[in-house]
Amino acid sequence: MLTLAQPPVGWAPLAWIALWPLLLAIDGKPWGQRLLLGGVAGMVWSWSLVGYWLLPAFHEVPLPLVTAALLTQLTIAISGVLGVVAFAYLCGDWRRTRLSVVSVPAIWVAIEYARANVTGGSPWCLLGHSQYAYPAVIQIADVTGVYGVSFLLCSATMWLASWSLASSTRRSNLIVASLLMLLSLGYGAVRLRQRDAAPDTVAIQAVHPAWPRGLGEAAEQRLADLIRLSEQAAPDPSALLVWPENALRFHLQEESALRDQLTAFIQGRRQYTVAGVHRYDRDQGTTRYFNSVVLIAAEGSVVGVADKRLLVPVAESRWSLLPSVEQPFTAGKPWVPLSLGQRQIGVLVCFESIFPEPARMLVRQGASVLVNPTNDEILGDGATQLAAMAVFRSVENHVPLVHVGTAGVTQIVDARGRIVATENRDPRALTATVSADHEGTWYTQMGDVFALVCCAWLFLSVTYRLLAAR
Repeated sequence: MLTLAQPPVGWAPLAWIALWPLLLAIDGKPWGQRLLLGGVAGMVWSWSLVGYWLLPAFHEVPLPLVTAALLTQLTIAISGVLGVVAFAYLCGDWRRTRLSVVSVPAIWVAIEYARANVTGGSPWCLLGHSQYAYPAVIQIADVTGVYGVSFLLCSATMWLASWSLASSTRRSNLIVASLLMLLSLGYGAVRLRQRDAAPDTVAIQAVHPAWPRGLGEAAEQRLADLIRLSEQAAPDPSALLVWPENALRFHLQEESALRDQLTAFIQGRRQYTVAGVHRYDRDQGTTRYFNSVVLIAAEGSVVGVADKRLLVPVAESRWSLLPSVEQPFTAGKPWVPLSLGQRQIGVLVCFESIFPEPARMLVRQGASVLVNPTNDEILGDGATQLAAMAVFRSVENHVPLVHVGTAGVTQIVDARGRIVATENRDPRALTATVSADHEGTWYTQMGDVFALVCCAWLFLSVTYRLLAAR
């Protein structure tokens, strides 16, 4: 159920009861059995959700199959299995815990936060991400982040488990869980009805090329595809044209027929264009390569550059003892918005959108639109999961986001997390006009305070148990 609730299947209602069987299984069991049950659950969940597409992605980097399998197992063990094992171990006596409808979800959130920030930093497909398509449910993320949604889902599961085993606290659990759900959904309904105080809109044109795997560099074909698809949308000097990560497979620093063709196209449309490109810097005989996104002005000149800061190990940066790309990239500088006339846009390259902190930094510096170009040609179903997680950056900060993939999913999301345009199959250009008032939220300013409170709860709970045992 944990797997089926997430994309690509996306049976989101299952997330409300997904932990129920595990809670029943670990109830009252010795610690060794709890560890075993958590390990089995975590392994099945991690491989069925991530491992099946991550293995061929590592293999295509390329890595030998055995190395790819070992690296996949290591990745999902750290980012998935260990968390479920810890949850099963810590929550074995949940039926005898007062207000377990709060304490058990707090433990789950604390483990998710640790997974996202401590053990390798992988907030991939947290429980709350499963609700990305339900705006009323996820509005609380503008206060709590995605962790508040995970807490709500786990709380509902906790009540169901306590009722199933006729726990003595089932009535109080029902009252607390019901109040949490009513308050959260009520808050979501109010937020969705609110209108922007001073409407400021931005027109977006996002190109989804849907390139197949194995296309290779094919610089001429890729540029021709992007130009052809862009022409599906009428030229609009006020609109922002967005192309995916690695869209331009040639260096803009070097004169070439392709660069001239690109410049002529942009000058003909007279609009700002965002596109992914590889670039290099040479300094005192040293060449550094960057995975970048450039902002090109209406006259065809580059007026802004955002270098990818969070690099994918092996695929983009060297990892000791493992082969890597021939020209590994250098991590970019901290995130800074790019100027689009009087507007600021924040660029999140590829999987930088799964981390809340870059988006928060950009919005706090004035970004009123988030742009997320990505290259998902080898991700398979992982591309749909990446797109789902990106939705939360809009809700958390109340700014629109455009997620543009080479394959997989392209979507335009408004400032409340509603997907107003999307494509996941055919090559085409998406157009939408969204509100771009620079609001920011409590979460924008304060960050993961809610998750840190849950971590403090876990720390105090473990300390109390240790003292009681002594």
